[in-house]
Amino acid sequence: MLISIDRTVRNSFTLKTGWSETVVQHRTHRFRTSVIFPAKRPPRQITLLEVNQNRTTFLGESNAEVLPDGRHRVFWETLNPKLFETYTIKWTW
Repeated sequence: MLISIDRTVRNSFTLKTGWSETVVQHRTHRFRTSVIFPAKRPPRQITLLEVNQNRTTFLGESNAEVLPDGRHRVFWETLNPKLFETYTIKWTW
């Protein structure tokens, strides 16, 4: 079974930093998260926080792409994510 959640936020991220967070509350074999940024406002730095494990990973070019319409997409994926772990993508503009 595949569960997919899409959320659109418009005119909301006006600060110099932002974040998107997901808590894994059910056992799953694969977890993928991504954020799509406006074409005129790409992120400068992206990190992934695994809150319970107190681990920070800097996401680079292998976790980013420019979409055909010029928007920037940042993504991260893992297999067998930890149950009750909080995964947070943080960025600076």
